[in-house]
Amino acid sequence: MFEEFTGLTLSQLELREIELREELRSMNEDDNGNLRTLGDKEQREFDRKMNSLRYCQRLIDKHRRIGDLARHPGNRIPGDASTRPAGEPIGTSPARGAALRMVEEMHRDTRAVLDDAAAQRLTTLIERDASKDDRAAEWALLAGAPDYRSAFGALLADPQNGHRTWTPQQLDAFRAAQDWVKRAMSTTTSASPHGGYLLPVNLDPMINLSSAGVVDPIRQLARHVTITAGDKWLAVSSAGVTAEWIGEGGEVADATPDLAQPEVPVFKADAFVPFSVEIGDEAELVTQLQRLFADAKANLEGAAWINGNGTSQPKGIMTAFAAASLDVDPTTAEAFSAADVYAVLEAVPARFRGSTTWLAELSTLNKIDQFETTNGAKKFPNISDANPTLLRRPVREVSAMDAYSDIDAAATANNRILAAVDLSQYAIVDRVGTTVELVPHLFGNNNRPTLQRGLIMWWRVGADFVIPGAGRVLNVATTA
Repeated sequence: MFEEFTGLTLSQLELREIELREELRSMNEDDNGNLRTLGDKEQREFDRKMNSLRYCQRLIDKHRRIGDLARHPGNRIPGDASTRPAGEPIGTSPARGAALRMVEEMHRDTRAVLDDAAAQRLTTLIERDASKDDRAAEWALLAGAPDYRSAFGALLADPQNGHRTWTPQQLDAFRAAQDWVKRAMSTTTSASPHGGYLLPVNLDPMINLSSAGVVDPIRQLARHVTITAGDKWLAVSSAGVTAEWIGEGGEVADATPDLAQPEVPVFKADAFVPFSVEIGDEAELVTQLQRLFADAKANLEGAAWINGNGTSQPKGIMTAFAAASLDVDPTTAEAFSAADVYAVLEAVPARFRGSTTWLAELSTLNKIDQFETTNGAKKFPNISDANPTLLRRPVREVSAMDAYSDIDAAATANNRILAAVDLSQYAIVDRVGTTVELVPHLFGNNNRPTLQRGLIMWWRVGADFVIPGAGRVLNVATTA
């Protein structure tokens, strides 16, 4: 399917990317820059070119990454300017190299339960760490060390006596992790609980993102930023540089861009995770805790990505849109129609339109699937595909959004049911180092033990738009 890219150099791939973008734009817009309605044959050709563009972009990223690695002195054999030693880790420092080796070993070890996605996320976190002291690599080495993982498991299985079974190596690993927790807490000005244990990386829900309790594609699609210290992430954004036409001998205008520096603060979140004392096998314990941790974290964050207030929790997409007055009114008041779908996309600024993703709750998507033409054909047939699209943009279900099924004309309410968003402009900022405290025994309503233990888990995360105008949302407001 992608034979056209075989053997192309990086510069040739970059040129082909530009050509594909222009071909897609010309198919998608008329001479006035307005969206066109494509026929079935045109739609298939558009989808084919879009898949080719995405594949081309992946190849470009791969070429650039390989080039960067080849140029780094730490990845070369002495005296060889083009290669790196076979089997040596891809890293930029001894700490990162050791951390990446550990990730590879954990990925191969089925007992550690570090799947492909988790291993990739952890690798990316280590490689892209911008801290001068390689704090992400240091954290990964401490929280991922086999001795620390086994010491942590022994402590969970027997809070009173588990530490008595530790080897000297496990004790050293545990002490090193505790020292890291204390140092990490001292680098923040926000109130933090003291004490607690560093959660092993193979249990950390920041690394293991799967959850069955909420439909949340936002974390998968948004920009990811990881910090290793501090209470906020400082971004840089700009409306862009202005170009001009100029005559011979004319003086150029000052095109210095206005740079903004939006701040994305991180907030402390916690969850209480119970587990049974009957779990004796460490591998089974790891598997169950991974699921519980991921589910607790994903349910809390999934709601915040949409409606978080931005003051005590991450700022949600709908909160940001409401604050910036980016709502689109329906064509007919208090009603949702096919015309509203076109109106929302056309309201998205042109610079973000090509990277737009549709977000909606399931009942809203089902309603769109029922829109018909005057001849009884589906208005938007591709929304029911296995990989749904709407007006040639991908569609993702988000269970935390307002639902079409909940619109009540007898109530006064906002109903933001359909959003078109460039999620690359929405940054989710994680601070590494999820921490837990162990509760040795849980008690029931009659103050008798339930033969369960518990972990109080806390972590820090924030989210906000780097550029607030990167999308629009349909608000089918109602008035009682």
